[in-house]
Order: sequence, then structure tokens, then C-alpha cells
Amino acid sequence: MDNQLGVTMRRIIVCGDSFCASTNYERNHFSQILEDDHSYSVINLARGGTDTINICFQIREAIKLSADIIVYCRTTSSRMTVPVTGGQFNVQNGLLNFAYPYPNESTYGSHYVGGTEAPFFSSAFNRIVPHTDPTEQDRYIKLSDEQKQAVKMYVTYLHDHQLKKETERWMYEYWNNQVVKSKIQLLVFNDLDIGGPAYEFVQATGGGYPICYHTDRATQLKIVDNILKKIQT
Repeated sequence: MDNQLGVTMRRIIVCGDSFCASTNYERNHFSQILEDDHSYSVINLARGGTDTINICFQIREAIKLSADIIVYCRTTSSRMTVPVTGGQFNVQNGLLNFAYPYPNESTYGSHYVGGTEAPFFSSAFNRIVPHTDPTEQDRYIKLSDEQKQAVKMYVTYLHDHQLKKETERWMYEYWNNQVVKSKIQLLVFNDLDIGGPAYEFVQATGGGYPICYHTDRATQLKIVDNILKKIQT
């Protein structure tokens, strides 16, 4: 992609969960700083609270979009994708199968991803099992009581954390290989020499910082520096 001066801009595509998700009401996330201050063309496909299946589809989409660099964050195995509208999965639709329902995130309304009408939704177990008090998620995604109870039964009787963690590791390794085969530079946010400042900030603050990516601008600037060092080497 060329900018207004005709200079070719390298395309960075960001994938992952909340650590890689940016907001649409400020420009303090590393993905936005790379675009605003360092002349990269950036597409963000990340979504807070999503699971490994959705992240792998994000990486698949990033390859299709001819990224020069992919930055992605792996998530925990205590999340899953569930059907929410009765619609059918269509592999050709890619990320359009997955709901991106949060208006505060910059991916909301993007033509690369699904809206609230998408047939599948990814979230943490504790947000989709039955709960007494409504969560923010309940404002945007409607799961029936039967669906929530089914998830609770799965978590209680069928889920094995170590098995799911291992098979999800295989999924990430497969897509890592696909990125490398496509001759795209791969940066994994979970590596401490990239996303370390974010994890340190969360540990120091107890994880209660009120931004979807959990940190302040100063921390994001440190992550930008780490990413730029990786790109340059």
C-alpha cells in the first residue's frame, strides 16, 4: 500500500484477544501508534475475550490480506466458540462467521469480521455459563438459558484443561507455519520481548485497568519499541 507521498507502506495485521484489541475512542494502542507515528498500514482483527479458534481464523484472514507482518496474541484454553443465531458455519466466510459485537472496540463494524448477527460467538467459559447478574456481554449477545446450561455441563463433565491447551498449541503451530510459508514476518505478542510490558503492567495493577487492552499509553509505547526492534532485525 502506498501513502499520499507514493511511498510503499508495510502492512501490519494484528490478531488476538484483548491484549491486541484496540478501541475506537482513542489512539493509544500499539497498533494505532504504529500507524499514526511510524507510517505502517495497520489492520486490526483482534477482539477482546475471544478464543483460539477465532484467533486462528484471524491469522488465516491476515494471510489472505497479504500482510507483510503479523502480530498475534495467543489466549487461554478456558474459552470456546458457541453457535448463537442458528445460522450455519460457512468456511468460505472466514471471520464473517464470528460475532464482533463490542461497539467500543475498533473492529466493531469492520467489513472483515462478523457483526452481532454472525452465527458464532467466542468467549470465556465464565461469561457464557449461567450467572445471576447480567454481564456487559449479555447486552450484545443473547444466549438461551439452555445454551448456557449446556456450556456449564461441558465445562463440568467434558472439558480437560491440559488436553485443550495441548491441542490449541498444535493449532497455533500450524498457523505459525502457514505464516512462515507465506514469507510473512511473524511476531508473537506473548513473547516477553514483545508483550512483556503489558503482562508486567497487569501484574502490578491487578488487571483492573479500564481499557480493553488492560494497559496505559506508556506501556503501549514500550510494546511499540519492542515491535520496531523485531521488525528491524
